[in-house]
Amino acid sequence: MDNQKLLAILRTAQRDHDTTGFNEFDFMHAFGSGREALLYARLFWPQFVEYNDMVFLSSTAEGPEDKRRIDETLRSYGGDRVKTEESFNVVEIPILFGRRIAETTEEEVLDGVDYGSMARPFAASLSKPRLSNEDSRTQ
Repeated sequence: MDNQKLLAILRTAQRDHDTTGFNEFDFMHAFGSGREALLYARLFWPQFVEYNDMVFLSSTAEGPEDKRRIDETLRSYGGDRVKTEESFNVVEIPILFGRRIAETTEEEVLDGVDYGSMARPFAASLSKPRLSNEDSRTQ
């Protein structure tokens, strides 16, 4: 999506406010949240943990109950670690936005998806997984 189209969408979303002359940083300043930015950063720079010779998003393998579920899933897949990792690590982005998903149209999403720019940071994070704790390798 080109910058002008994005700005038009943002102006429409904030039509109750005077956004004349706003650029994307003005929108962030006026309507954004540092907390949300930190949260959304996890989409592009996820944290990982290693458990039982598999790598998981840190939020899916936080405690004993999660590890029990991982062990059960591994057994149900006949020891297939790849399928087990996939079953815990695949995240469908639209589901993450719950009640606010309706704020963005399918057209905006499809037009705004630049797989190259989205994939680069994520691929970089996968090339050298950062474990949330260097000693998080547990068996």
